[in-house]
Amino acid sequence: MEARLLEILSCPINKVPLKKLSPKRLDKLNQAISSDTLMTTNGKTISQALNAALIGADNKFIYPIRDNRPELLPEQAIATLQINNF
Repeated sequence: MEARLLEILSCPINKVPLKKLSPKRLDKLNQAISSDTLMTTNGKTISQALNAALIGADNKFIYPIRDNRPELLPEQAIATLQINNF
């Protein structure tokens, strides 16, 4: 994802800036996904590991990046409260 694009993106839920999820946190996210208990904000279980994601500056919501495109729909957000010690 281009840095220029990242500079203008914000969380559609609470309007804070977004940043790329670190590799360490992406690993932790994918571990949670593999447990089949992680859900989007609309209650859909996430079953596919992610290669990249964005997180709000307040660390409350994660948004997947698929095919180098961020998916910024509020119903596709992943609340970080579901992930222990995130």
